[in-house]
Amino acid sequence: MKKMKLLSMMLLGFGLASHAEGLEDLVYEDGIVQISSAEDLRNFALAVNEGNTELDAVLTADIDYADFVKIGDIGDHKYAGTFDGKFHCITYNTEATAASFGLFGGLSGTVKNLKVDGSITTG
Repeated sequence: MKKMKLLSMMLLGFGLASHAEGLEDLVYEDGIVQISSAEDLRNFALAVNEGNTELDAVLTADIDYADFVKIGDIGDHKYAGTFDGKFHCITYNTEATAASFGLFGGLSGTVKNLKVDGSITTG
C-alpha cells in the first residue's frame, strides 16, 4: 500500500507555473513524441504546460530528471495524451509543498508502463 501511495504521489502532483518554450524542440516519430533524455522530457513538459495537452509520448531510455519540470497542471493544462514509459525509469527528487509535488501536475490522459524512482521531501 505504501509503495502505491508513493507512486501516486510521484505521478500526480499539484500546481505549476507556465513556460513559453519546448514545443519546437520535440522529436516525433509517427506523430508520437520521442523522449530519450532529461532535456527531451523537460521540453515535453514545457510544451504540455503551454497548452499542448494531448501530445502522445514514448520514453526510449531511463532518465535522471534533475532539471525537474512537472507535466501538466490541475487547471487548464491537465495532461490528456498517452505517455508510454516502455518500462523505462524516470528518477527524480523533489521538495514538496502543500500545493506542489509529483511528476504529473494534472492528469486526464493515460500513463502506462512507467517506472519512477526517487524521493519527495516535505518541509
